[in-house]
Amino acid sequence: MENFSGLLKNELLYLQEFDSMAHFQQDLIVYLTYYNPRKT
Repeated sequence: MENFSGLLKNELLYLQEFDSMAHFQQDLIVYLTYYNPRKT
C-alpha cells in the first residue's frame, strides 16, 4: 500500500494543480482505472 501511495503522489498529485475537488476526483478515477484495470 505504501508503494501505491508513493506512486499516486508522484504521478498525480505532484504533477499538477487541481481547480476543484471534482477535478481531482475525476483525475483520480482515471488514474485508478489505468493503474489497476482488473479491479475496476
